[in-house]
Amino acid sequence: MCASAAVPSSPQEKRDNGLGQISYLAGLAIVVAVAVFLRLYRIDELPPGLYHDEGVYGLHSLSIYIGDLRLYYGEREPLFMYWTALLFRVFGISATTLRVSAAVVGIAASLTTALAGSSMFGRRTGLLAGAIMATGLWPMMVSRDGFRAGTLPLVETASLWMLWEGWKRDSRWRLVAGGALLGLTLYTYIASRVFPAAVVALVAWQALTRRPRSVEGWQRLALAGVSAVVAALPITYYFVRHPGTFTGRPAQVSALDPETGTVGAAGELATNALKVAGMFLVAGDSNWRHNLPGTPAFVLPVALLMLIGLGLSIWRWRLPAHLFLVIWLPAALAPSVLAVDAPHYLRTIGAAPCAAILGGVGFDAALSWLTRLLDGRLLEGRRAPVATWIWRAGFAAALLPGIWSFYAYQVLWASRVETYEAYNYDIAIAGQYLAGSEAWRLHTQPVYVTDTFRADRASMVFFLWPYLSPPDQRNWFESSLGVKWFDEKTSTLIPVSGQALVITSADTVARRHVEAAGGKGELMRSGPLSLPTIGHYTMPADGLAWGSAPIAVGSDGLDLVGTVRPPATPAGEVATLGLIWRVSGPGKTTPSVFCQLLAANGVTLAQDDHVFGYEVSQWSPGERVVTWHQLKLPVGLPPGSYQAEVGLYDKTTGKRQVLRLGDRTDSKVVVGPVAVQRGAPGASVEPRTRVGRELAPGLTLVGADVGAQQAAPGVRVPVTLYWRSSGGLPPYELSLHIRGSSGTFPPLSAPTLVDLTGATPYPNAEWQAGELVRGDVGLRVDPATPAGDYDVVARVYSAPAAYTSPDRATGEAVVGTLKVAGVPRVLEQPAVKSSISARFADVAELVGYDVPDAPVRAGQSLEVTLVWKALGEAPVDYSGFVHVVGSGERIVGQNDGAPDGGRRPTSGWVVGEYVVDRRRVEVRADAPPGEYAIAVGLYDPGTGRRLPVVSASGVVDQDRLFLPAKLRVVE
Repeated sequence: MCASAAVPSSPQEKRDNGLGQISYLAGLAIVVAVAVFLRLYRIDELPPGLYHDEGVYGLHSLSIYIGDLRLYYGEREPLFMYWTALLFRVFGISATTLRVSAAVVGIAASLTTALAGSSMFGRRTGLLAGAIMATGLWPMMVSRDGFRAGTLPLVETASLWMLWEGWKRDSRWRLVAGGALLGLTLYTYIASRVFPAAVVALVAWQALTRRPRSVEGWQRLALAGVSAVVAALPITYYFVRHPGTFTGRPAQVSALDPETGTVGAAGELATNALKVAGMFLVAGDSNWRHNLPGTPAFVLPVALLMLIGLGLSIWRWRLPAHLFLVIWLPAALAPSVLAVDAPHYLRTIGAAPCAAILGGVGFDAALSWLTRLLDGRLLEGRRAPVATWIWRAGFAAALLPGIWSFYAYQVLWASRVETYEAYNYDIAIAGQYLAGSEAWRLHTQPVYVTDTFRADRASMVFFLWPYLSPPDQRNWFESSLGVKWFDEKTSTLIPVSGQALVITSADTVARRHVEAAGGKGELMRSGPLSLPTIGHYTMPADGLAWGSAPIAVGSDGLDLVGTVRPPATPAGEVATLGLIWRVSGPGKTTPSVFCQLLAANGVTLAQDDHVFGYEVSQWSPGERVVTWHQLKLPVGLPPGSYQAEVGLYDKTTGKRQVLRLGDRTDSKVVVGPVAVQRGAPGASVEPRTRVGRELAPGLTLVGADVGAQQAAPGVRVPVTLYWRSSGGLPPYELSLHIRGSSGTFPPLSAPTLVDLTGATPYPNAEWQAGELVRGDVGLRVDPATPAGDYDVVARVYSAPAAYTSPDRATGEAVVGTLKVAGVPRVLEQPAVKSSISARFADVAELVGYDVPDAPVRAGQSLEVTLVWKALGEAPVDYSGFVHVVGSGERIVGQNDGAPDGGRRPTSGWVVGEYVVDRRRVEVRADAPPGEYAIAVGLYDPGTGRRLPVVSASGVVDQDRLFLPAKLRVVE
């Protein structure tokens, strides 16, 4: 490209075979006409919806429309947005205009590809290249999407055309224009950065091998280079000032990044290279927005002709035009090779015109070969007419792939549900619905929108933009948009008064939740496929009933005011329990909600924890939020009524929120009941221990799950047993115990007799034949049990029975193993800072405590140590509490839980031993300075009932003990 005069001609360029100016212009017109048809036909319908990125491009274009002019928009080059803003000004704001702007760019790219190919290789090759570009499914689909990527083929081919023509014709204005266009490629798309590098590589090689023989040659190169630098200078300066915009997106999708790549760097690049090379012949992009998934970039004949053209260019690499194609193609494919999700038709779009020109080179060579063949063998002496007709037939054949592209796009691709999903069809419908809704436009009622639409909200906001206030138009991403977002799968919102408009996805669970909360509405179906898109409902403020007084008052802006109980649910199915929360004031953080379904003995049967589905920043006092909890009932669960424990906690720290339950506080509240029906017949389970043994006539123990592998003395270990009955059985009873390696019970471990289903009454006489029944039974390890390994043994007795000896059992089975850990016993009172004597029922005596003398700052924590002496056997595992109490009984700090962080449960205490109970208490950050009392006590975590404090004379004094020590809180 650096000869002193003209660029050396390629063989194709030397023979246009009589293709005159009129024929050439007619060919260009046909190329443009085909491109227009394929890109604009039904552009108002296809693609459907509006993909998020399209919405973002449209919104950035609208920012330009109102005067917010920038050089760079986030990670997006600006050229397409400025062009689209111009069309918005001319044709109006619509999704169709957005896509027409991309289609016009694609049409122009088909023309400039033909012009560039003509300049480099001659008119025939150029027209064939233009036909391939116009009809190819790959460039056609990219041209119909409102993406900036489509501007790259247009600008790079326009630059190439101007530069090549300027050099050939010694035209300075063309060189200046070509250089400017070369710099302008950096304003198109991120993958454009390789094209100027390819041009520089060609010029550098030619300068080294074909030095200009005159000063004019160097001047022409300098003219184009200066023009390119000047054009690229603003965005280059921006990249220097903001390097993250240059490296950010490539780093996010890089195949070399261990967080995004799937294998080692070398292996990932090799795999990507094969995939990208194979996109022309084997399998193309799998993204529904870019392709009919898996379809190669070009039809097979065109792909083969492209390979022929590539082979010819490699063979003729000494000619600048051919050499540039050899440089350009791998450079343009490199962005996809270096990134994840290869092959990716957007990242490789810069290669589309190069591939089309290579196809034109190969096609023209094939036509020339066919001309020579026919001329020599069949039609001797009639070469010109033969060449003309062969060329015309070849050009027509080059347009035929357009038929496949039309069918693939308008019929196959357009009829697939995946296509609509890929373009956020439902979110776009939501935007159009809200834009036409007076409730949203006039702000006549609250509007609640599912947050499944939030991440891709640009697909919705584009349609709302004309109705937004000017500040929201400029800052749409941070704007509330006049809606409140909620998690439709876990929550339903109820307004303070009147009614609200609720928009959900087409998900049936969301619809069920809204209707269960009193909402009325319907599911909208849209488009030629009549797809379910959104649910739109009216939610009245009085759609649900709840008590006048809250069940529990939270400490951070939420009160529990009611429940939505599920209908009786068969065991093995999902019971959906709704909790009705009322916003009582501003909260600090969005909490999480826990919900645990419990057996009568406290065993957790099912649970569902999730983040509160309504962000704290959106709360308005008086709003109600129903959180829905999916409780998967265990298979074989006995029919009956069950209670659930619910509460609030911080997901990050795991700390539970304090709830006020009347005159006491707790970290949980019991709600219910949840009714359970007999499960489906023939149910099965996979227990940890399989037994499969008949322990009584007609009664088979299927298996068991022992809830712990290791336990401390005194602990209650949950054991789940699975039974199957033949039906019509007499009543039976069960005993559970542990047995040492010698085959004998450890001391004091004699078991008690219970129902087969444990704490849930379901007499086995009522069991149906073949029914699977679950029994949750507690096994208490006696506090005096020596350390060691034990078998857990289940025995069945005919009822009524009194336990006397194993000989009375109808059968027994080992259902698991248990390791009992040793516990060091302290039988002498340890040294303690302050002594005291306070008896809590007949369970324990507080004999000492340690409270720091130094003041504590609000928001900090302190350690309080209590020393207990065991007086008698604890019937339950009591929890202890330490409360920091201010004026008005306000609790500004507390620690509730089993003694010593759960390491010393009260059921494991031996009479006469001393237990050191260390507790860390955090003082609330809003605690005012002053002196505070410290209250301690023990309570039943199942009922919340506190143990009474008994005075020395045996009189019940109170249900908590105020320590003599005081705590001073300072700022």
